[in-house]
Amino acid sequence: MYSTRVEVTVEKKVLAGEIRVEAESASDIGSFHSYTDRTSGIQNGHSGGAYITGYDVTGPFTLNYTFESPTAQQMTLVIAGASHYQMSEDFVFGTDGIIKLHDQVVTPAGEAKIESNQQMGAPTVEVTIGTVNVLAGTNTFAIEFPERAPALDCFRFLPIA
Repeated sequence: MYSTRVEVTVEKKVLAGEIRVEAESASDIGSFHSYTDRTSGIQNGHSGGAYITGYDVTGPFTLNYTFESPTAQQMTLVIAGASHYQMSEDFVFGTDGIIKLHDQVVTPAGEAKIESNQQMGAPTVEVTIGTVNVLAGTNTFAIEFPERAPALDCFRFLPIA
């Protein structure tokens, strides 16, 4: 008798009060590639219908987003992403990217990074960037990549209890 193991990928549920911004919803993804399958790249339950990967990002590029918040509040920004299969070095958010909320630079926690893996199907990780001030109404969010970029699934703005 043979036993078959079936791996089920379950999408992480949106928490009460969470504002989730899908990486693939950027106004322009430039040289990023968008993927919807769960058989290569981000496999571990990517959020929404897709994810983007930056293996072709080799020069300056900015992803721009807008999102709505019902109230002004402090929130914790968490970035969900993965190493892409050609990523030979860790991607450290504090030195390899610039994160802005309302044109104000957000300083990531020192350990905020996605470790290199160089395999198809690198596991999705959640990286805590830090506390940010979200405005009531429309918010603008951008992440700049001077030279390279990881794979990105979503940006989670989590309420602080």
